[in-house]
Amino acid sequence: DVLALPIFKQEDSSLPPESETKNPPFQYVLCTATSPAVKLHDETLTYLNQGQSYEVRMLDNRKPGELPEITNKMVKSVVRVVFHDRRLQYTEHQQLEGWRWNRPGDRLLDIG
Repeated sequence: DVLALPIFKQEDSSLPPESETKNPPFQYVLCTATSPAVKLHDETLTYLNQGQSYEVRMLDNRKPGELPEITNKMVKSVVRVVFHDRRLQYTEHQQLEGWRWNRPGDRLLDIG
């Protein structure tokens, strides 16, 4: 018997030349490793540990003089943390309330 294993996605190290890619003006990076075990054609997946802090960096990709209409203006960002497991997606609100109940006074997100 042959066991059918899923095909895992390999990160492509050959990026297209900069002239072929158009970066968004701002980019957000979750500073933690992604899981290497991702099926082909699936999005990357990062597992977060309960109680551990993670840094999210906002990178400014603009070149000097690019998008002058947003220079010296406030930028609004929306960060959403969700469960990957579909069963837990239906109980996100209850999970968040349980977290708040067990950690009174703790903040879910600190901005520094």
